[in-house]
Amino acid sequence: AGRSRPLQQAVVNERGIEVEVGSAFYRSESEVSRDLACLVAALYKKETGQLRILDAFSGCGTRAARYLSQSGADFVHVNDANEEMGPLLLQNLEKHGGPRNLGHEGNFEGGTSGIAGRASD
Repeated sequence: AGRSRPLQQAVVNERGIEVEVGSAFYRSESEVSRDLACLVAALYKKETGQLRILDAFSGCGTRAARYLSQSGADFVHVNDANEEMGPLLLQNLEKHGGPRNLGHEGNFEGGTSGIAGRASD
């Protein structure tokens, strides 16, 4: 514990959110930073009634999955420069937070850009 996980680490569980890491860099020491980000985001949503997130440098989507699942984000836009992360990133987001409207835009050449969001009830 407390160490960056090797690239071969297949799955990590962070505060109950399980994500497949694949070849993405995952830094376990940043978990506290992600905790604080999710807490602040949840407080923002409580105060304003909505939460829309842009998560640049998303990697495998750990932080974005936590925003959806733990902060109640209404919408998360994710992006990573590594085109190989696209399918994994979208797969991880699809299984967390129950997004009913999930897709991707752009292309997977020279980077990936995906969108995960909840449909309005």
